[in-house]
Amino acid sequence: MPPEQPNPYERHAIKTTALPYVGPDQPQTNVNVEPAGLQGGGGSSWNAEDTAIAAIKLINVLFLLFGVIEGVIFIRFLLKAIAANSAAGFARLIYGLSDPLVAPFNGLLGTPGFRGAVFDFSALIAILIYVLISLAITKLLRIIFVDQPTLRR
Repeated sequence: MPPEQPNPYERHAIKTTALPYVGPDQPQTNVNVEPAGLQGGGGSSWNAEDTAIAAIKLINVLFLLFGVIEGVIFIRFLLKAIAANSAAGFARLIYGLSDPLVAPFNGLLGTPGFRGAVFDFSALIAILIYVLISLAITKLLRIIFVDQPTLRR
């Protein structure tokens, strides 16, 4: 005869330990439990190395974001330089995305053109400014969070 299989639908009693009774004549203590990872002193705590790793990840995200911005503006520059049809869907998409990014720099310099092609100095200045902004922000993050004396070895 095969051994009897346990019934998966049968309820089993779970052993629990009762908490001690705290009455009015006994002192009551409050126990504060911190979530794992936030415990001070023991366990895994958020330290300078974790902060540096998080800052480096943020720096990488910022480089990606500014890289996309600069790429869109550069594609705008190329489309204007080759006199692309501004009614085409891709050109409208790029111009729509880049117009607000280049708008603060419009009118700083002239835009020389030849047979419909335009040398868009505003786009080049915008790229330069966004590169400088991204470098300044990431350098500041590195100074504050990554280049700490405790992390240098």
